[in-house]
Amino acid sequence: MINPIKKYRAIASAIWACTVLFSFLWNQADDSREKQTIALETARSFVNHMLAVRTWNAEHGGVFIFSNDKTPVSPYLPADQQSLVTNDGRKMTRVNPAYMTRQVFEVADRRDKVRFHLTSLQPIRPENKALPWEVGWLKDFESGVTERSAFVGSPGEEIFRYMVPLRVTPACLPCHDGYKTGEIRGGLSVSLPLHFNNSPWPLLISHILAAIMGLLVIHFFATRLQARSGQLLIANKCLLQEIEEHKQSEHELVTIREEFEHRVA
Repeated sequence: MINPIKKYRAIASAIWACTVLFSFLWNQADDSREKQTIALETARSFVNHMLAVRTWNAEHGGVFIFSNDKTPVSPYLPADQQSLVTNDGRKMTRVNPAYMTRQVFEVADRRDKVRFHLTSLQPIRPENKALPWEVGWLKDFESGVTERSAFVGSPGEEIFRYMVPLRVTPACLPCHDGYKTGEIRGGLSVSLPLHFNNSPWPLLISHILAAIMGLLVIHFFATRLQARSGQLLIANKCLLQEIEEHKQSEHELVTIREEFEHRVA
């Protein structure tokens, strides 16, 4: 027959082990969700700031800056809108939203290793050709998806990729003939080098210690309960023996009394 205390100790140990395992898996999943949330919000912030700058430029019809080796005249604009000459003879080039964002991209890459890419399935500029991983996301945007993201790389050297569609606005139409307002012209992607503490050891070790401590506590109280139960069994056995002896004494007294009464009679 199985000792009830051992049975209950095994059940309690199994419940505690399952609880610790569930806690570990839950915390691990929570860390993964937090990591995803931080990366997503960071990427959204970068992209939203870039879109705000593009919108400002588009609403002003582009801006003119002095032309130099870093900012030559853009060959992708209509010839009569590419440049102008100031009264003192200096040449200025028109910088539209795409041109401006490309230059901002270069600054971001040099300073923070944050890589933006202005892309399309039908690019005007060859350098804007979609990368292999961007092609599928651009097609998803055409089917109604509003954003895409993913982690790539090995733990400790992960890169978070994020992309949103670029829709045609009235300010875009002068440079993009044949499109209608609201149509998807392409996409804007960003690749962020994010570094997270991906080591599972702190979480794993803390849960292993918690499991061991819990099992030790269960074993300690189960051992004490078993010892107390043994003492109670011994005491109960002694009490039963005393009761039996008392009954035997009463029986002997009754026998003596009956014999005495018989002799008196």
